[in-house]
Amino acid sequence: MWIPWRDTLRFALPGVLFLVAAYSVSEAVDPVYSEVHRRMEIFRERREEVEVVAVGNSHSLAIDFGVLGMPGFHLWQSGNDVFETAYFALHAAPQAPRLRYVLVSVSFASLRLDNTAVVSLDQTGRRREMYARTRSLRWIPGDGRHFVAGKVAPVVRPDHWLGVVARALGMQAEAVRVGRDGAIPMIPRPLPSPDSLTRHAAARLAQSAALTGESLRRTPDLVARTTAELDRLARTLAKRGVQVVLYTPPYFHAFVDGQDPAMVEEARRELEAFERRHANAVWLDYSTHPEFTHRPEYLRDSDHLNAAGARVFSALLRECLRALPERPRACGSPPGERFARRSPSSHGPLTRRAAGPIPAALPAVRRAPRTGISGESAPGEVEVGGKVRSAGGS
Repeated sequence: MWIPWRDTLRFALPGVLFLVAAYSVSEAVDPVYSEVHRRMEIFRERREEVEVVAVGNSHSLAIDFGVLGMPGFHLWQSGNDVFETAYFALHAAPQAPRLRYVLVSVSFASLRLDNTAVVSLDQTGRRREMYARTRSLRWIPGDGRHFVAGKVAPVVRPDHWLGVVARALGMQAEAVRVGRDGAIPMIPRPLPSPDSLTRHAAARLAQSAALTGESLRRTPDLVARTTAELDRLARTLAKRGVQVVLYTPPYFHAFVDGQDPAMVEEARRELEAFERRHANAVWLDYSTHPEFTHRPEYLRDSDHLNAAGARVFSALLRECLRALPERPRACGSPPGERFARRSPSSHGPLTRRAAGPIPAALPAVRRAPRTGISGESAPGEVEVGGKVRSAGGS
């Protein structure tokens, strides 16, 4: 008697066994997206002790968990959009029983970015990394093909298996160094000059305008979708008693002055409304904090803090976290007063009322060993396993 499924099984079984073997070899010898792979391994090892996670884009370099004084972990990815940010946060929360805070870095452009809508660059690679290295079987609506591509990435490798061959022959660069807090070391570089920061700001603003412009052209309702995703994040984490802390870190003054006033006003309006909708959420805006905007010694480039700047900023943030749900003046100006145009009729630079000085005497904190960010990097770059990758966030 002919039984069709037996022939199907006889034909398919060798292929399935081959794929399983290829997957196992790939993951054992040279895991694809090795830096994210190692980061997620460390997070799973430390998840029982983690009280705060940092998600979002590369502006999360502003966070130094040693200064914050809480066991924390970096789960941000360079250039992440709001959807990817929420995905990482919601993936981590159920695994971390002591989680108290989710720190979300947001820029004025964050609500206008969707990496899957950008076709001029391969921004979707971030989605494939995310799905490849998280064990979740959930995907962002409309992301089916990126989800599948991420899950089969250890077999259909972006490096065409060259990494596995090089590792097997002992030719591979040293393994990626990921800190115990999930941070990736930065390329050392000299402190930037004001002129180089101004040039960097112009380049970053142009890049951001191109990415957000393309995103909005392809997804006209994008701002409504990103704010809805933030709402979903806050609602879900509220059930776990987790505080959502959105923050905009300090920038060099030229980066703020060059922002599109309409975009800044839109972000301010939407993020303040987000605060009002959720008792467990807050937006802290430090973008023009006077202790940073004209201080190159605290900046890696025009929109990222260096290690010294991260320590100073994290001391400020620590005091704010201790005060929540109250908001001391040092945590930012009251809602509606954060920005003011220099001239009501102009479309020139934006200024912000001073958020208050750094506290004169901060309580002493025993610093944890720095195994994450070390040194500085060239503008917009991060070194991973001997390779240089973009570290720019929008």
